[in-house]
Amino acid sequence: MTVQSVERALKILELLYNCRETRGLSMTEISQMVKLKIPTTHNLLQTLVTLGYAEQNNDSRYLPGAKADKFGMKSDSLLLTSARPQIDTLVETINETALLAVYHDGIRYVLYQKECSRELIIVSSTAPNGNFYGTATGLAILSEMSDEQLAKFQKIRPDFLDHFPSKDAFLKTIEEVRRDHYCILEKGECIVFAIPLRCNQFGLLAAIGGFVPITRYNPATRKSICSAMQKCANAIKLCIS
Repeated sequence: MTVQSVERALKILELLYNCRETRGLSMTEISQMVKLKIPTTHNLLQTLVTLGYAEQNNDSRYLPGAKADKFGMKSDSLLLTSARPQIDTLVETINETALLAVYHDGIRYVLYQKECSRELIIVSSTAPNGNFYGTATGLAILSEMSDEQLAKFQKIRPDFLDHFPSKDAFLKTIEEVRRDHYCILEKGECIVFAIPLRCNQFGLLAAIGGFVPITRYNPATRKSICSAMQKCANAIKLCIS
């Protein structure tokens, strides 16, 4: 499934949740509200229904399904609605690719990725994965966990030694991210940035990520990107507070 399809599906879920106290929405209403053709809307809705994230009532109108709350789709949709314009502004400011990642049950999900307008761009895989130790957004998310939560996570996922020489080295990195409020990793031909984003209202652990080709990276770039990403994180928190 493409990033665009995920975004459209989350937008539909957001609409369903906004109307969950009513009799639901018809396919035509949803199609008009998300500005998609009926066949596209039908396919997305059928996928959501099949997976249990949406359901139809006796009037063939659509409502959020049982799985939506169970897997945090409601909170993801609300966060995406608040964060998307801020991330778009961030990309316009730094002219580099940026994304929003969230944590659910040991898996890192990319909710949104916005590419920059440059000829040379860096993008990330948007497939759900458990790579926290080797990614900047993953480490940023882990830095927002309490020490107890982090210890439990390490027991479940002891593969941190695939990325760090020792447990102490891993914990030192986490402390540095907590202190600096950002994470920067060099990954081959690019530099990866991440800012932790704790969403207390939604009960989510999340992070904003950004990518810069190493050919465009310098101390001034580092400072400006970190500043812009922190402003983006603060703006998102204001939107959801």
